[in-house]
Amino acid sequence: MVRSSVSMALLLVYPGLLAANEATLRTDQQRLWIARKPTPESRHANLQCSFAPQHELPAEISFECQISAPQAIDETHLVLTIRDPAGKPIHIGEIRRDLAKKTALAKFTWEPTGLPDGEYTAEFDLHTRPGGELAKAALSLSFLTGSSIQSRIGAVKAEAHKVRQALDALARTGTRPAYATLHTTILEDYVAHAESALAAGDWPRAHEFAAYLGELGTTARLELSLVTPSTAATWPGGSSPASRMSLAEGALLSNGMPEYLFGASARDKASNAPALLERYGLGLSVLPVSPADTLADSSELTAFAGALSEYLDEAERRGIRVILDLALENLPAWAQSPAMDAPENSSFSYDLMADEARALLSRHIRAALAAAQDHPNVLSVLLARDPALRLRETTLREGLIDLARARYREYDLMNRRWRTRYMSFDEIQIDWASRHTAYLYDLQTYHQELGTQFFAWLAAQARDAAPGLPVEVRFADTVFEPGESTRGIDRESILQLLDIGGSSPSQDLAGNGLALGPPRQAACYALLRSLRPAAPIVNSDDRFTLPDGVVGRSAYGRVRAMMWEAIIAGLDASAIQLGTPGQGRDGILARPELLDAYATTNLDINRLAPIVRALQDAQAPVRILWSTSSKMFAQGEPYVASALRAYEGCSNFGAHTLFISERECERNGLDGVQVLVVPKALALSDDAFHAIDRYIERGGVIVRQGNPFPYDQQGISRTDTVTVSKRTILMRSEDTARAYLDALDAAYALDGMGSPPRPVNDFGYPIDGMKSRFAVYERVPYLYLINLRETPVRVKLHGPYAAGADLVSGNRVEFPDAIEPLTPMLIQLDGDTAPAKVASNEADETTPSVELKPVVDESEREVVTVRPAMRHGR
Repeated sequence: MVRSSVSMALLLVYPGLLAANEATLRTDQQRLWIARKPTPESRHANLQCSFAPQHELPAEISFECQISAPQAIDETHLVLTIRDPAGKPIHIGEIRRDLAKKTALAKFTWEPTGLPDGEYTAEFDLHTRPGGELAKAALSLSFLTGSSIQSRIGAVKAEAHKVRQALDALARTGTRPAYATLHTTILEDYVAHAESALAAGDWPRAHEFAAYLGELGTTARLELSLVTPSTAATWPGGSSPASRMSLAEGALLSNGMPEYLFGASARDKASNAPALLERYGLGLSVLPVSPADTLADSSELTAFAGALSEYLDEAERRGIRVILDLALENLPAWAQSPAMDAPENSSFSYDLMADEARALLSRHIRAALAAAQDHPNVLSVLLARDPALRLRETTLREGLIDLARARYREYDLMNRRWRTRYMSFDEIQIDWASRHTAYLYDLQTYHQELGTQFFAWLAAQARDAAPGLPVEVRFADTVFEPGESTRGIDRESILQLLDIGGSSPSQDLAGNGLALGPPRQAACYALLRSLRPAAPIVNSDDRFTLPDGVVGRSAYGRVRAMMWEAIIAGLDASAIQLGTPGQGRDGILARPELLDAYATTNLDINRLAPIVRALQDAQAPVRILWSTSSKMFAQGEPYVASALRAYEGCSNFGAHTLFISERECERNGLDGVQVLVVPKALALSDDAFHAIDRYIERGGVIVRQGNPFPYDQQGISRTDTVTVSKRTILMRSEDTARAYLDALDAAYALDGMGSPPRPVNDFGYPIDGMKSRFAVYERVPYLYLINLRETPVRVKLHGPYAAGADLVSGNRVEFPDAIEPLTPMLIQLDGDTAPAKVASNEADETTPSVELKPVVDESEREVVTVRPAMRHGR
């Protein structure tokens, strides 16, 4: 029962409890594990619960609660409800507390007896009368008995043995079904980890593993029942040696067909990474090559070259492609001299401009790539990981003085622009803390130019050492953070020097109302594809953050959704963190459901690779302005955060959304842009400003807030403003993802705007968390669809289609329908060909025609104002 202290408590025992009390107690020991469950924060009050995480039963369980509120509240009610695995309440207790002093304590005690094993829940509800909710908290209560866990593990082992026998029988006929092979391998490997966890006393992990593996065994058996030699998807592991891949139009191609690489980072060249990756059907390894090996004496260098060649040979034999990571950030201390010391705030351990350092780098690159040319499975060479530069002040100062002389010619003109008081060019100093925007703009752009020159030199060294081998740089996960422009990295310029675009964003797998957090990964990949469309995108340090308490099918769904979203956004290759098999929470090997999600997505994506490629290449009519000037102005605040929210909102609409850079606007205008979305961009170059103004005057649709671009690229106030037209969507609400989604919905309601097929609610509004992408491949329409919420959502399909076949699951889909959460769908829509008026990725070869209309006087222009929708997905 539940007892409460501090004040009178109400105790109710529900009928279901009586049967539990009368049940015969188990003969072996039962234990209870308690853990917090994710709950939304409240602005009305804060509720914190303390408890012992583990108990040997029978025992009295205590929950100590601390309540606080920003304002005094006369009387509150704190209710604790214990629910059984079916969600039925079995115990309840209530405490009344006065929050006149804004804080209070409360304590519940509970003596669980005779409860069957299972996952129970403790729900804390703090409210006022009548029913005013203040705060909530929830705990998971895992009642476990050792013998029941052992019994379930035994059943999993027996199931794995049966499925393996069936697979062996099929293999003798030449059939290796991919999905059943993968799932059986995971079963065999992780049932041993479940036994180890049970023996070590970690009953919750053993129970969770056994429960998930039981479901996976059922899945493998069902997959085998559908296999015939003519229909089985072939297991990729060890099928043939890895061949050389080619790069074309932003794709990785194998034998002329798109292929997506999934794999992991090898810890060192002596690891068993190739065998491990082959075991789970994965095909990419990132191999660090340390300068400490290549810069050693001749005997050690010979040994290193032999070990590297042996690793590459084994990877090639097992069908594994390899990225050679040159690890240029750290030269060994014994190879450096005091003249090479690096400035502060640099990710490199040496001075990039020192001739001695460059000589060592050149030597390292030649030695590391000497073996690569003879191995067709080497995909690329990684020149730098998460680079952040800060060059010596003497180098910067000399160059900045030369730049100022060339740009301003007279120092008094420079002073007026910079708002400084230098008496000559020679007095110029380096001041990163300066508040003068024009000075900081010139300093940052020059600093970035030097960084770009360094990477141009690196790329040339690599191409000389291994002609034809693609080069890449892995940019840091900081592009949407303030202050990044001071780190000497001009992504757009550096990308033009590379064959592959790299980035290392991580993804939070917990959001506010959604299963995933803000789409940092998807936004980074979309930005890279926008800045360098011809370069495939690789994340050689892929990772995620899984919230506490999320395990089993929920964890599986989140990782699977993350990977599908990444691929659709433009990712071509992922090397994810492995972690320790069966232990911890970091990396895909930590838990069977994480490995299952990642490896199954690999099979799905590559089975449907040509269609997935068509989805990636779909025309992008919506473009978000990417302004380098706004990134530099005021450290990028509020611009970079606003740009991420703009992408989050617009990518929920269903029209392919990319970025368009300030420089692209200057070079080519905004040709092909149907809707231009402007985040809170405070600064913009004059050329880009006029290009956007011409776009608006030609009838282009723009979504914006207030008066954008009040400053030029140097932060000097601008006197003119962009044109306002009938096709201007002015956002009046807050700068939120939902506001951008509503604004884009309003933009596509304008005359002449046709949106692609996309999910909407019963009222025709877009739905938060429902992501989609439409494309036509070989004249057949396809729709990617996923529900990122944690509950099913009823969806209608806007457009001419109403049904189709999901190629991922094989199920029929008819709209309207309830879409299950975290279940990616790639729907082949019914109909032999795509209707002519549906937006797609296929080129329109018809001649455009336009009707001339009277010029509208400025005083007659109308502005469409967007306010929060009365009815929408939330």
